[in-house]
This record gives sequence, structure tokens and C-alpha cells, in this order.
Amino acid sequence: MPPQNLRIPGPTPLPDHIRSAVAAPMINHRGADFAELLTEVRGGVKAVFDTSGDVILLGSSGTGAMEAAATNFFSPGDPVLVVRGGVFADRAVALTTAFGLDAEVLDVEWGRAVDPTDIVGRLDAGGHRGLFLTHNETSTGVTTDLAAVGTALGDRDVLFVVDAVSSAAAIPIRADHCRLDIVYSASQKAWMAPPGLAMIAVSPRAWRFQETARLPRFYFDLKSLNEQANAGRYPWTPSLPALFALRVALREFLDEGLFSVYSRHEHTARYVRERIHALGLDLFPEESVASDTVTAVLLPAEISAVTFRELALRDHDTVFGGGLAHLAEFVFRIGHLGWLDRDAIDRSLDVVAAVLESLGDS
Repeated sequence: MPPQNLRIPGPTPLPDHIRSAVAAPMINHRGADFAELLTEVRGGVKAVFDTSGDVILLGSSGTGAMEAAATNFFSPGDPVLVVRGGVFADRAVALTTAFGLDAEVLDVEWGRAVDPTDIVGRLDAGGHRGLFLTHNETSTGVTTDLAAVGTALGDRDVLFVVDAVSSAAAIPIRADHCRLDIVYSASQKAWMAPPGLAMIAVSPRAWRFQETARLPRFYFDLKSLNEQANAGRYPWTPSLPALFALRVALREFLDEGLFSVYSRHEHTARYVRERIHALGLDLFPEESVASDTVTAVLLPAEISAVTFRELALRDHDTVFGGGLAHLAEFVFRIGHLGWLDRDAIDRSLDVVAAVLESLGDS
């Protein structure tokens, strides 16, 4: 049976050779082969994050890395600022609050990016120890300019924590250049690997905060994990299939050149937006901040996005992402990250046209 045309923002479709890597024979996760695998993958992730800091791999989804970012560097009652402009930023609010941090929320209109001056205004007034920001909000299709925020932060003694789950490996991160202290992502997105791994980079400033942080951690103790990884070990049973796949994908990214990888995503996103506009549809976000990994499409008021997606699946075996929260009836989303199969993307856009036509005839 042919695979579905999966056009969600993750998990993403995988090419045959990556799926073959997933099926490779298991190895001893306490042996020299695993140490070599771990070292290579960490080095590749470090290159993608463009950081001189430490990179740690976690056996979890991206939310596990979000939890690690909270528990390893803060103490109960620490004031943090969370920029909220979508569903996944809202998760950061819930998570930091669950661990006893004093989370102040800077709400941003959905579909827009935050103004860095608003961030520093809140930070200077509130004495916050951390800033949590979602780089690429998949629920709205908005990407925030990390360099602009990092420049605005300057030398303030505030940890800049960035959710790059749906951006890293498709959109440049430049962690050191953008003054990121903690940045994390997950394997099932643009990294062209199956679910099962999260990756997190930690700056020297963050390690300084970690020395006095008092929140409990065990499975996600980044200091312990980093020490073990530096010795070629992982303290728990790792997701070997995801690591095998990620190693192959990273080799391809680095052989091609990251600039080329990012350019392909940028050009594909522009093409998708052009096709969407040609169909008479609008984007949900402002065009100037539209994501290069997911396009959020606003449907006319008379068309239910839920019905649209049901017809795409029933009649064309194509799965689009749904609008989240209050966008469920108005927005659908097209994922274009990781393996950019142009035929599959064209087929997806043809499905959009076909479903619109069928709804117009009904």
C-alpha cells in the first residue's frame, strides 16, 4: 500500500534510505560503536545549531527538552517571561507554571511576531531570570527573528530559552550569533528522522545558572547527561533507530551544506505561498513573518477547515494539519520541512485546488 501524502508539520515523511537506516541491526549501547555514533550525532547537531556550547541528546519528544530547560536552570519562584502567540508557546506557560516558576506572559496577537522592544521593556520592569520564546510557532505559521531578540537582550543576565522544535535543520538558528542560551528541537521535524529524540544546546551562561538551580531533575539531568556523553555514554537505553536515522540525515545535511538546506526550505515555502495565493486563498499569518516549514492557510468563512481536511483525506489520501485551538474551523496547515519531495508537495497543492472545487460545486 503506498504511503499517505502526509503534509503535517511533523512527524514528517521519510525517504526510503532513512527508513532503511531505522531498520539497521541493534548494537551494544555500552560499546565502542555506540560511542562513535553518539559522538558523530552530537557533532552534527552542534553544527546545525551553530553553537560552541554543549549539545545533549534526550530520549524524548521536544516537550521533554522544554521540561529540561525549566528544571535544570531555574529554582522555584524564579520570575520568567514567556512570549505567547500560539499553542506551543502556551505549553511553555503551562510547563513553567507546573514547576513552580513565576511565569509572566507577554501575549502576542496570533499571526504576528513579537516586537523585541516589548520583550526588553517587560524584562527591565520585572527582574526576570529567563525568557522563553518559540522560534517557529507551527499553530500559526509564524517565525520570529531570533537575531533581533538576541540583540535587544544584549548583556542582560537573563537566560534566553528558545523552542526550535519545528525550525532547526530548516531555518538557520545561529545560536551563538543570536545570543541563545538554551535551544532545543526534536528529531521528527526538519531533522528527517523518526520521533524519539530531542536535542538541546546549552551555553556557558546557562551552565552558570545551573549551578544554583534548585528544581529537581533525574531523567533530564543535563549536567549528568553531558558528562556521560563526553565519555561516549548514555545513562539510559537510547533510541537506537532514531539515532541511526539521524546520523544518516546529518551526513546528508553537512555534505550538501547547511546554506543549501536552508535555501531549499525557503524556496519551497515561497512556492507553496505563491500557489496558495493563486488559488485565491490567504495566509493566516502576516506574510513578512510566514514560516519556511509550515504554511497556515486561512479558508473563506463559508468553508469549514474540518470538512476541508476530511475531504482531502477521504478523496485524495492527503493529510493536512488542522488549525489548533480557536483556529480549528478556519485554518489548515501544510507542512514542508525535512524531506522536501517536490512531487508530493505539488500533489498536495493540487489536492487543495481539487477540494476547493468540490466544495464550490456542492
